[in-house]
Amino acid sequence: MQTFENIVERAQPLARLCGEAPETRHVGFIIRMNYDRVEVLTNDHWRERVQGIPQNAILIAASFDPARLSSEPEMSRFVLAMRVLGPAPIQHEAENVAAIIEHHRSKTTAEHAGPLDGMDAYTHAHLQFSGLSCKVLGSFFQTEQGALAYGADIEDYFSVSSMRVFKPTGDALEMIANYCDPHRLEDARRETLEMGFPQPPDAFEFGLVRYTSTNRLQRKDGTDVPVSFQTADVMAKRCGVFGMTRTGKSNLVKTLAGSIALESMRAGGRVGQLILDLNGEYANANEQDRGALSQVFEDNVVRYRTRKPEGDFFDLRPNFYQSLDIGLTTLREALQADGSLGGADIKNFMEMELESEQPNDRGEGKRWAIKFAAYRCLLDAAGYEKTPSDDRVTFELGAKAASQAYQALELGDATNEAERAKGFRDHYGDPSRGMPLSNARSFFVALRKAEIELRGNSDENIGLRSSSGKAWMDESVLTMINLMVGRNKSDTPINSTNVLARYRNQHSARGTSSPAGEIHKHLSQGRIVIVDLSLSRPSERKELMERIAQGLFQLSLDIFTDAQRPPPILIYIEEAHNLIGKKADPDEPWPRVAKEGGKTNIGLVYATQEPSSIQPNILSNTENIISSHLNNDDEIRTLGKYYDFEDFGASLKKAQDVGFVRIKRLSAPFVMPVYVHKFEPETMEQLYQRQQKPEGFEPAPKPAQEH
Repeated sequence: MQTFENIVERAQPLARLCGEAPETRHVGFIIRMNYDRVEVLTNDHWRERVQGIPQNAILIAASFDPARLSSEPEMSRFVLAMRVLGPAPIQHEAENVAAIIEHHRSKTTAEHAGPLDGMDAYTHAHLQFSGLSCKVLGSFFQTEQGALAYGADIEDYFSVSSMRVFKPTGDALEMIANYCDPHRLEDARRETLEMGFPQPPDAFEFGLVRYTSTNRLQRKDGTDVPVSFQTADVMAKRCGVFGMTRTGKSNLVKTLAGSIALESMRAGGRVGQLILDLNGEYANANEQDRGALSQVFEDNVVRYRTRKPEGDFFDLRPNFYQSLDIGLTTLREALQADGSLGGADIKNFMEMELESEQPNDRGEGKRWAIKFAAYRCLLDAAGYEKTPSDDRVTFELGAKAASQAYQALELGDATNEAERAKGFRDHYGDPSRGMPLSNARSFFVALRKAEIELRGNSDENIGLRSSSGKAWMDESVLTMINLMVGRNKSDTPINSTNVLARYRNQHSARGTSSPAGEIHKHLSQGRIVIVDLSLSRPSERKELMERIAQGLFQLSLDIFTDAQRPPPILIYIEEAHNLIGKKADPDEPWPRVAKEGGKTNIGLVYATQEPSSIQPNILSNTENIISSHLNNDDEIRTLGKYYDFEDFGASLKKAQDVGFVRIKRLSAPFVMPVYVHKFEPETMEQLYQRQQKPEGFEPAPKPAQEH
């Protein structure tokens, strides 16, 4: 009979680990142990009673009576946590096998002969004992304040052990599977408050404990308990998602992103999440999910596309007329990719630089304006669409240069510099007052002709001169005009504008001069930003993703160095080996985000099929690792170097079940095998619609109709 004292004892967390009726979960005794390994004596009857003991199952061992914990010796007040690795030999095993062989040899028929199959009860009871080899995971114990604590080892072991072994299920297993280091939780609480959360976000249910692919008995024995993921574990941290194609990586990311959005809102905070969508499955509804993440959080999602955006997609393509660095880089690549083009003009263009902002120095500012005007004219000649605000340039042509051009082009018989300069401007216009690109192109064509003429008659190879006597048109300006007119310095035709025209689809007249700045603004407001890259070529994707990474990191870093709090941001990337691979330079944008993003509140969730392809120092510092099926021993060995993934090598290779993962969470002490919940858009949308929006929430903007 249970007394009140018994009930109180069983309410203690250490006693609760053993379960309500530990005798029904008993599976054996520890017969041999050291600091790292344990051997357990078990038998078929006990295993049948608990619906089997799968490989990788969690077992616990204790020597105390849960109903009398307080009266037990101090040395006994702990629960040992173990993971089943495989069988272990026991004494007389060879004789036992010989007896079983002899029993089967003596049979005269293959028919089943009753429950014991013809064996006498005594022999059957004796032969059903076997051994289990287990790995020590750690020890659970109670603090002086009565709280449950965990240590990742054991303090001592005994040659003669009285420890009974149990298979935890239900609440007891849930306590073990979701145990979090209290110090880590306190750090997470402090960090999230520093990020601006009114209160720390809660954990969210991620999946169910699942030990093996064959889970026939597990569905009956109470081990399919919920597994939670602390939201703060991912904030400003790294999370690696590994596994073969079609094993559930995308489903996992959708579940993760959606759950974090919900939990951050429940806590009254905001987390910006950027998903770089290589296949368009996050931005667009698909039959597999029967919906999309973008539909679930429709009023808090901003979608971008890099090709002819329609509907609610914003145009991520930059405006080349305004984004000088992006435009120039793209044009250089276009010319470099065309093998038919070469010569001094192409070389000069490849080496040319054009600052994004006009320099403050008056002389440098004048030269910048000339280059900027020639660059815009080159875009116009190649057919790049422009807006009215882009269709105008302003620069200065001094009296000396204008006078020289007047003479070289033989426009008249004016006798002094002022009259000749006036005559040239009367004929072609005055760029200092601004002119449309069509006029500016004609203006530059005339200046090119004068420049070539004057250079041919100059010992110094200088054509038009400024008032200081220096060259008015430098090599980069002449190069761009040559490309604009499709002729090199020798006046030989070149196919430059046709080549450049091939890249017009990467430009948008309605694009922004700072895509990363626009995205960062949305993320700062706690929105989910999805960039649909499915229509882009691989080379375009990589370049765009690097520009976004560089821009976001720099903007957050600027806030950080200004002694302010950067907004919490999570970035999700697929095919991560292309961005943070082994050969990636540590100073490249993505490796830098992966290594230094934490200090600017940027977290990274990266997915790949090949753990070995990731830069080792990034993988070594990844706080959360989730892996589904891997079919390669080399990849499994790489993963086995981290935490206790080595225990799951055979399972990772054999089990190909979609959604079956092994997960190490930052605040959890060891790897757990989990079956991840399927992403259900309709269910998640219902939760979101019932969720109260945080203070100051504003619906995400929608693009204008013409977009």
